[in-house]
Amino acid sequence: METTRIQFPFTCFAVLSTICGFVCSIVGNCRGVKITLVAAVLYILSGLSLAVGVILYISRINDELSIPIKNCTDFEYRYGWSFYLMGIAFLMAEISAVISVKLYLVRCSYHISDMFHIIPELEEQFYRDACVSGIRYSDPNSQTLIW
Repeated sequence: METTRIQFPFTCFAVLSTICGFVCSIVGNCRGVKITLVAAVLYILSGLSLAVGVILYISRINDELSIPIKNCTDFEYRYGWSFYLMGIAFLMAEISAVISVKLYLVRCSYHISDMFHIIPELEEQFYRDACVSGIRYSDPNSQTLIW
């Protein structure tokens, strides 16, 4: 009983941050605002909270079962479906964070010149590679990035 009490707040926080992340992701993708990045952060926090909850749960069970019991010599325990479901939820939260960041970058980085402002050394590398391959680019603003 005490094991689930320790883990419960982390799971509740993970559920709430996932719901808030979902709402922020929908609003950010529909309106085209930067709240999509907030959704990614909320998804990451959700996954980390789930991971901390699982670690606390496992360590607490191992602490309780490490005390030798005189009456029981052969004791075995297994993790149930809810434990595995939390692992899948962790993976889904992290995948959602990556997808949210990807959608934001696709929506906001249309031109190569936008990328030049973010990564200053990229312009030199871009034109150096273009000269080596024999491609001529006259206007970097006219080139569209395709992800």
